[in-house]
Amino acid sequence: MSTHFDRENATRTDRITHYENIFDRILRTVKLDGITPGVDETVLPDLKELEDYYTSPEWQEDYAADEAGSLPEGLKRGVLSQDGISDLLDRFRDLKTHPTHAEQLVQLYFDQKQTLDLFLERGAISREQYEKSLGDLTKKMGMAFEPGE
Repeated sequence: MSTHFDRENATRTDRITHYENIFDRILRTVKLDGITPGVDETVLPDLKELEDYYTSPEWQEDYAADEAGSLPEGLKRGVLSQDGISDLLDRFRDLKTHPTHAEQLVQLYFDQKQTLDLFLERGAISREQYEKSLGDLTKKMGMAFEPGE
């Protein structure tokens, strides 16, 4: 997630570079991790910032400058592709509204783990009961994590 970026006062090149970096970061994250509970938290702010840019007058101006050939040669500008951002936004919305079976299982696992966490936090179960239940849940649902996760 990025800190506040003043797109209206940034130079055109800085603005395009900033949003190109966000675009690339989202694409990498979604490609590598799919849409899981942890990814949602990291992608949503960037996705919102990118969508705000895409619907802004600044994007329209940057797009027109690209079409006119006014941008520096070698400037990476996939973010100015109308289909690029639109496809990404559509893909993300589709994944969120139509999760795969595997994504549903991951969500169910994290929902159940959260319930166990709450039981432990409130003293409804002991640490031993928590660890056994979480271990059984992890095994039965086929979830495998590296040590320390």
